[in-house]
Amino acid sequence: MPPKGWRKDSGGNYPNTSYVKEQEKISIDDLLFPKSLIMSLAKESIHSAFQNGDEERRVTVSKDAALAMQRSATVFVNHLLTFAQMNAKKNNRKSCNEHDIMMALDTLGFGALKSILVEKMEGYQKAMQWKKQNKQNKNDANGDIIMDEDEDEDEDEEEEEEEGTEEAVSGQDKGQAAEDGTDVEPKKRKTDQ
Repeated sequence: MPPKGWRKDSGGNYPNTSYVKEQEKISIDDLLFPKSLIMSLAKESIHSAFQNGDEERRVTVSKDAALAMQRSATVFVNHLLTFAQMNAKKNNRKSCNEHDIMMALDTLGFGALKSILVEKMEGYQKAMQWKKQNKQNKNDANGDIIMDEDEDEDEDEEEEEEEGTEEAVSGQDKGQAAEDGTDVEPKKRKTDQ
């Protein structure tokens, strides 16, 4: 009997695993970027292109145009990522970095977009630094101590070294006592007192 939830096909047979895999093929509709994100980007670019003084235009985009932009953005990004992954693979890496994306833009003939991309990346990095500093300043104002992971690791290593030194010193005491012929009295536990 097949697992719960499996349905018979039109022939009355339960599907085998290869049949299920064929039905689970991914279409472009499964990969589409969110419509709201694409529309906000489109409206932002339209407003920046047609700025006429203080006059602000209201832009409406038809449903078909929105779907076309959504699909074309997805295809473009996936195509760019394919070339970036090929470049990363040539350099014996599994993940892509900024350099791979820039090389993919050159390969695809979109080298003119590199300056815009670099500008946006710098803006993003500045925003992330500002956000990090703002959070740190906010926590410092509250009296909280913020420690980096590196500082945390250094303190852990120092504690381990101190524990190791204490154990070595107690071991030396025992060794000296054995050489002297005197016994070292074992430490009393709290329950023994």
